[in-house]
Amino acid sequence: MDFLILLQAAPSPWPEWTGYLICFGPLAAVILGFIIAARFTDKQATSAYLRLDPAKANEPEQQ
Repeated sequence: MDFLILLQAAPSPWPEWTGYLICFGPLAAVILGFIIAARFTDKQATSAYLRLDPAKANEPEQQ
């Protein structure tokens, strides 16, 4: 029994939330960075789709 008591660690001087911050902080930064980058670089996917008439596809454009 005394051996088990000796194996117990001393209380940490740091608050418990710092461990969560070290663990999940970089993960949140990567996820938010991806969302922000996708939002700013996704202009082609959200632009209007321009359909081409196959019959007029080979004709030169008129100005």
